[in-house]
Amino acid sequence: MSFSGKPFPFVLFSCSFLPAAYAEPGLVATYSSGETTVRRIVPTPNFNLSADESAHSQVPPSFQAVYEGSLKIERGGQYRFSGDALIEVAGQAAKDKAIKLSPGEHPIKITHAREPGPARLQVRWRADFFLDEPIPASAYSHAKNRGGELTERWARIEHGRSLYEELNCGSCHGADEWHLSQRKFHDLSSIGSRVSGDWLQAWLRSPKAYRESTAMPALLSEEEARDVTSYLMGLGKPSLARKETSSKGRIEAGKQLFLEVGCAKCHGEDKHSLAKVGGKYRSSQALARYLLDPLKVDPSGRMPQFFDPKTQAHEAALVAEYLFHDQPGKAWPKFSGGDVNRGSALLQSRGCVSCHTVEEHDRPLTNGLDAPSFTEKGSRFDSRQGCLAAAPPRGVPDYSLDVADRAGLRDFLDSLKKTPVVAKAPIETFHRRMSQFNCSACHSASAHPAPTDTAFFAIERPPSLDGAGDKLQVDWIRRVLLEKKRGRPWMKMRMPSFGSAVAQLPKLFPAASGSPLVDPAPLPDKQVASANLQSIAICVSCHDYRDVARQQESVVPAPNLAEVPDTLRLDWFRRWIHNPQRIRTGTSMPQFFAELKGKERIDKIDALWAVLHHQKSLPLPDGLADTRSAGTQVIVGNEPVVFRVATKLTSSLQVDRAINVGLPGGNNYTFDAATARLRGTWKGGFINATPAWNGRGGKPVNVVTEAMFVPIDHFPLRIGDPASEPKVRFLGYFLKEKHPFFRYEVDGVEVSERIEVTDEEVIRSFSVADAPKTVFFVDDEDRKYVSDAGSLKQGVLRLPAGKNLAFEVRRPLPEGQTTVKAALPWVAVGDKPAPKSKNGNYTAIIFENESGRPVKLVWVSYDGALQPYGLLAPGATRTQNTYSNNTWLITDQQDKRLGYFIAGPQVSKALIPASKKP
Repeated sequence: MSFSGKPFPFVLFSCSFLPAAYAEPGLVATYSSGETTVRRIVPTPNFNLSADESAHSQVPPSFQAVYEGSLKIERGGQYRFSGDALIEVAGQAAKDKAIKLSPGEHPIKITHAREPGPARLQVRWRADFFLDEPIPASAYSHAKNRGGELTERWARIEHGRSLYEELNCGSCHGADEWHLSQRKFHDLSSIGSRVSGDWLQAWLRSPKAYRESTAMPALLSEEEARDVTSYLMGLGKPSLARKETSSKGRIEAGKQLFLEVGCAKCHGEDKHSLAKVGGKYRSSQALARYLLDPLKVDPSGRMPQFFDPKTQAHEAALVAEYLFHDQPGKAWPKFSGGDVNRGSALLQSRGCVSCHTVEEHDRPLTNGLDAPSFTEKGSRFDSRQGCLAAAPPRGVPDYSLDVADRAGLRDFLDSLKKTPVVAKAPIETFHRRMSQFNCSACHSASAHPAPTDTAFFAIERPPSLDGAGDKLQVDWIRRVLLEKKRGRPWMKMRMPSFGSAVAQLPKLFPAASGSPLVDPAPLPDKQVASANLQSIAICVSCHDYRDVARQQESVVPAPNLAEVPDTLRLDWFRRWIHNPQRIRTGTSMPQFFAELKGKERIDKIDALWAVLHHQKSLPLPDGLADTRSAGTQVIVGNEPVVFRVATKLTSSLQVDRAINVGLPGGNNYTFDAATARLRGTWKGGFINATPAWNGRGGKPVNVVTEAMFVPIDHFPLRIGDPASEPKVRFLGYFLKEKHPFFRYEVDGVEVSERIEVTDEEVIRSFSVADAPKTVFFVDDEDRKYVSDAGSLKQGVLRLPAGKNLAFEVRRPLPEGQTTVKAALPWVAVGDKPAPKSKNGNYTAIIFENESGRPVKLVWVSYDGALQPYGLLAPGATRTQNTYSNNTWLITDQQDKRLGYFIAGPQVSKALIPASKKP
């Protein structure tokens, strides 16, 4: 068994353009200090180190670094190089001077002598046809076998270092002194509630019989495995599982999700196979619970979280049903029981609780294994005994190491006897983390040619991580990794959540790219931003900008411009706007300001940066203000209107897969395609679609309510058992006389439903194709329904089994607490200034002009500037999109201030009163 098949790589990236003589990516790096010399292959020479850090953990911070290899020149011309090092290219001193280079490969040598204190090296280049930039990893290469035996030896050592961390050797033998992490594996305290005893017994006896790539060693005899299984199965009480009745349709939907969200990027036949997972879990529901929060069970983050428990539990259930039913695996030997007390003792004496948490009655088991410490100063150990013996003795973990893995671990441990760990090495740590969390499974690690299917990959391909530390703000990386921030919400593939296991990773990105921890760019001038406001207008044709959303079905989705100042560094932004194709071949992003030259063009790009930075305190550019003022109100005429978009019904209720239906007469409702049920009805205007722009966009729309009714929060139809929550699958809808009929399955029985809303009641008409058992419509007893069929008692409607069953349920619309009628207070101001707007959440105001005269709507910006939003005629109504805590000033036509409103968290009316006569 091999954990990699070859020595651990420092980084993974493409080298398809290289000729035979230079067929390996990266440079040969030689780090030396006194008698210590380390030779490694590195992707770039760049680093950013604090005073006590080094380029390599076994080399003191006072090192000299020499990087050698080849530089790829694709276009001949005059090049200039810079960086805190001596730089030689093609045999010439190249730092801070122009040298002429022809297309092809040229030898490069970079020498850096570390001075005391912090050190930062970032080798850059520029030419007449591109801006100053860090030399990308794709431009570096080295000759095969150039580093010789010393490079091969240190490759084995690094492979061993990675294995020491990945196999969690440090939990028994120490790791902190070597600046290596200790991995906490699965919490076993409730494993009995998730897995079967048959599987657990077989797993404990031979983990690799289940999964070849596991880091779990074989440790127990057959009898011991039975004893430990008996103890662990007694800890967790299994949840009551519903009968497994998944359909082919649900299994296929789960398979599609498995492929789309990114599960298949890590799980395949050749690595982390799930071919036998169906035989592991007690039920698909137990597997679904694990998928919803895997970090609760395995805090190491190796199995990250993909599904939000609040909004995507149905998706986790579909994937679980696919894995459970479509990947049943083998029949494991029957578990026949064992000695519970011996099992508890074995968990402690064999060191199982060194890696796993096991609690009994809220008290953790203690580790009774006395393993030798490797990291203590002066410690002695034999790297050919114990776990690393060719045939580990009974009672010692057997990892089934192959020759390369065993040699790597031995070389790593032996190297520490002569060259101990003397410093933290953030670049080492960065590349180990990237490998451990398999980042390159989804993200390219260097520039690649455009994929063949560019239309698909332009939407679904995650961003490259090549030079990410030079591109992104550290706080943005932190929000993505630790706060689940998503910059590309249109992607089906999801950025997983690894939890606290990646807490140190954000700061390692700039360390590995040689970038400052904080972007050194100065705060842009607001006057420059104001003067160049119109420069943003062309960007909004593709990008979202504030509350103007432009995501259209025929346009490749683009990131939200509102997040640019928090996301990007100015240096990278300049290069991206100047020539996007140089950074990402095949991008749909055009070049801007190409008609300008030199400094004039850079100044124009910087002005655009200033507009983005100060956007919250600026008005919209010409051509967008009218759209914002008028909104994009979906008007309902004499026929129903169907509008699908994420919708916020109240301040606490958002429906992501909403099907909104506007009915003639001003009554409307929202049906949730995710749960196949009615979520709310309201009286008033229909949908203002500005946040969605043609039904696609990153922001939910708000409903414009006069009165809101929210049904009870459960699925009302039941087949056979009124107390059992059913499995529901949405099948779509069809239109009949312009009214939607919703189709769904309830425990495998097909149902269609038509919903009508009047001023007095909600009318729901159901058709059940073939009910094999009694049909129930369930609600709480305070809700008074009327039905044209069946028997109704205490909120439960009962109908007999049968084919083509049709019935109608009428519900009077309630009054009182379930009715929402929000009105904002009017604040008269006279000559006093209105308060500045403050940040808040997306909402809307319905202005109604009852003053008897035309008035002006004026938005008060975040810095107090006044931005007019047009006239409102006497008696007129306007729905205005805004943000909670924003101030809206009302003036007469001579700009005399009359009063103001402050937007609340929900859609509200703002009644502009008549002036009081003196």
